[in-house]
Amino acid sequence: MLAFIGAFQVASWLAHIAFRNTAVAEVPDVREVRSPNDQYRAVLQTWAGGGGLSPYCQQAILVVPVGINLANVHDTQSYEVYSGSECDSFAAHSPSPEITWDGDRTLKVRVSINRTAMTEQTFRLRKRDASGAVSIKFSADE
Repeated sequence: MLAFIGAFQVASWLAHIAFRNTAVAEVPDVREVRSPNDQYRAVLQTWAGGGGLSPYCQQAILVVPVGINLANVHDTQSYEVYSGSECDSFAAHSPSPEITWDGDRTLKVRVSINRTAMTEQTFRLRKRDASGAVSIKFSADE
């Protein structure tokens, strides 16, 4: 019985991956934080879904100049400074990551590591944006 449940879970996951790679790109939930001088914006994109059998939640932070419309950009990964494989929250139940600007050209990103108590978690980080003008400072917390 457990083997059947495990096989079903793996098949559901594989079907989800295959469907995501062939389906029309889904629209993420978007939240943005503008720099104090209003020249850059940090855009948090969150993709979540999958239901009870194979839920997923992925996030990415992009740093883009205010004048760029992401809807017209085909390769948004060039602007990506952070991506996480699973969504998380801090001990006080506030959402992770927390994004704040420290001046006009320094972005602070604080991520939760609570999920790592049960499983490993992978993050992709860049310490500068695509233009090289904005530095990114990361910290991890519970």
